[in-house]
Amino acid sequence: ILSCYADIMAIRHPKEGAPYVAACNASIPVINAGDGGHCHPTQTLADLLTIYREIGRLDNLTIGFCGDLKYGRTVHSLISAMARYKNIKLVLISPKELELLYFLASNYNRVFTRDQLLDKVWGFDYLGDSRTVDVHIRRLREKLEENPAEPKYIMTKWGVGYYFRK
Repeated sequence: ILSCYADIMAIRHPKEGAPYVAACNASIPVINAGDGGHCHPTQTLADLLTIYREIGRLDNLTIGFCGDLKYGRTVHSLISAMARYKNIKLVLISPKELELLYFLASNYNRVFTRDQLLDKVWGFDYLGDSRTVDVHIRRLREKLEENPAEPKYIMTKWGVGYYFRK
């Protein structure tokens, strides 16, 4: 029926497999624009095109992912697509790591104690261990610094705290 109205159909449906069923029964091409918990191929294609337009290639890249890394279907789809290219390095940055990095970089060369960082980044009502700051700093260094053992950006002032060097 849709072939009377369109030459091609893009379908996004909350039920997994719905675009496949539509494609099997349609006389026109069907684009899967996302179905249930499955991937988002059209968003992935748009992301790949954007990367290619901006960088000029789809291999030999380091790509940072931030946000909902556990449940974000668009992130999962793009990671799956990038795995097909050569020499791809993926850097997964949690929302808290990004928040910590942003806070330190926004206040470059200013030293913050663990307690100050806990208050400013985690919130005054955080009840966990203060060493979580150290863990997040270590993870950021591992992801962003060329040599995490000798950082250039995320610095430690021994006995005091951490700061971002511009």
